[in-house]
Amino acid sequence: MLSIFLDPKTFDFGPMKSDVLRKLLNLPERAINVVERDDSGVPTKPLPPINVDPKKRFNYLERKATLDFARPASHTALVEH
Repeated sequence: MLSIFLDPKTFDFGPMKSDVLRKLLNLPERAINVVERDDSGVPTKPLPPINVDPKKRFNYLERKATLDFARPASHTALVEH
């Protein structure tokens, strides 16, 4: 992980995110391509024009999942599980 963050090519968030998804989560290249093409932003409504299916907006879904997990009810459910 340290080599990813020390590589000067990964200072840009896009390539860094792709490398983290590829090297740490071992996502397939097909999934990485979807992430790299997602230019829809993080708001609920995508910023036009978009290159991905509106139901497969990675950046929005990632943000939503993070916010959902940050709720106290989610923590309670995780601890109970």
